[in-house]
Amino acid sequence: MNYTVWQTTGARMKSPSLNCPAAADVDCVMNLLSTVKNEGWDAAVAEDVLYGEHHGGHRHSTSYDSYEEPLLSLRQVLEDSKRCMAVINEVKDRLGKKIRSLRKRAMPLVFEDGIKRLPDELLAKIFVFEHFSVEPLDNYALRSVSHVCHRFREVALHTPRSWTRLAARNPDAQIQTFLSRSVGPYSNRWSHLELCDLAPSIMRKRGVNTFPRLRYLHHWDVDLFTCQMPSLSHIVLVAPSVRPETSFQTQLTDFEIIFQDEDEVDIDGLARALQCMRSLRDLNVHSLRSGHGDNDSGWKINLKPHSVQIDSLTVSVGEGVAPKVAQELYGVLSVFKASRLDTSLENVDEVPINYLINSEGKLLIFSTLMVFRINQELDIPRLIRTISESCDIAHTIYFDTPVAYHFCTHWPFNPKGWSPVTSICHLQFLNCVTLDENSVDVMAKHPVFAGIQKLEILHCSHVSEEYLLELQDEVGEKLKWTI
Repeated sequence: MNYTVWQTTGARMKSPSLNCPAAADVDCVMNLLSTVKNEGWDAAVAEDVLYGEHHGGHRHSTSYDSYEEPLLSLRQVLEDSKRCMAVINEVKDRLGKKIRSLRKRAMPLVFEDGIKRLPDELLAKIFVFEHFSVEPLDNYALRSVSHVCHRFREVALHTPRSWTRLAARNPDAQIQTFLSRSVGPYSNRWSHLELCDLAPSIMRKRGVNTFPRLRYLHHWDVDLFTCQMPSLSHIVLVAPSVRPETSFQTQLTDFEIIFQDEDEVDIDGLARALQCMRSLRDLNVHSLRSGHGDNDSGWKINLKPHSVQIDSLTVSVGEGVAPKVAQELYGVLSVFKASRLDTSLENVDEVPINYLINSEGKLLIFSTLMVFRINQELDIPRLIRTISESCDIAHTIYFDTPVAYHFCTHWPFNPKGWSPVTSICHLQFLNCVTLDENSVDVMAKHPVFAGIQKLEILHCSHVSEEYLLELQDEVGEKLKWTI
């Protein structure tokens, strides 16, 4: 192989210091760049090119001069290229540090200049975008930006869309100031309203009781139900009772009620109100640490079970709620047939499955897709069997149940009394720490579960990937997993 040696000319040698690379190494890089400039990249990085100096046409003596060709030339070119790379890396690091320093100094000035050039109309759009990007109960975004400077304040206060959503979890003085600016000229623009206890009384004192554009209402005061809200479609109510006689319930598509602390679960009022919600698509009921139910009138909803189709039904039951209250609640909700049912039980007082079935052992709510999030020992086989026998529309079931009982948790699976599971086609287990490989075997291979078309095992620590690979060889692609 013939190797080309590039020689520098006119270079003045200087003694290297601790802060400077060797002059010869710098010359290597200069020769490299000169070749790139004159002949292009391919010629500059060809394997037979040397960039370093030589004396009298002879290369420097090195520790590997005793090597024979072509190894000798290959080692020399390799060493030469590494010297170039070392200098280039040093240049890259130092230039990077310089660029970062300059950028840090320049960015505030660039931002300031950009803001000065920005028209007020675009600045207002940015404020509105930020306002609607935060959670409604967070600090009010436009109030924060209005404290930056006089210009920001003027733009914020003269932006009409800033008054289309109101969240008022602030000190009383701030609430009164905020409402004094917004109530009246802007309240007819509100589309999203979240209020705590104090705000409704201030609004009533000011005679504000009509909200023509309001679509979303989150509040703690059922007296607001007397207001005129012709566009209202979504309510979140944190209150112990529901008023069934309000005029706008027929237009609601989303309804969420939260019973908390020691509130009685107003089964009677809830049943009456739900019967009026003929446009309902999404329903959320949360009974958190509630004491007991209140259904003294014995009034029952005048609709057949599973006769009202809705998109989603979410039910959460927390600590302190008796199974009887949960069953009464589910009894009211049983008129619905949801495309998706989300059920959460957290630290309930008794066996979890008693909160999901009635006294006859049948499922109370029907859905095609069911999600169970339960942090206690749920009897999975019993629940699957109950769903299979009492809900013929159930197609998919997701379990997020870390400490549940499975088919082989304590003893081998006994199919006696089981009918083939026909309607359920898809089972998913997520974060199920107690799920074991024997139980997976049952669901994947036993004839009772021959109708299962998809079995997903996601992040279940006691099921190994090696086992799942072997099982997939037997049952095929219906088995999916993520370790």
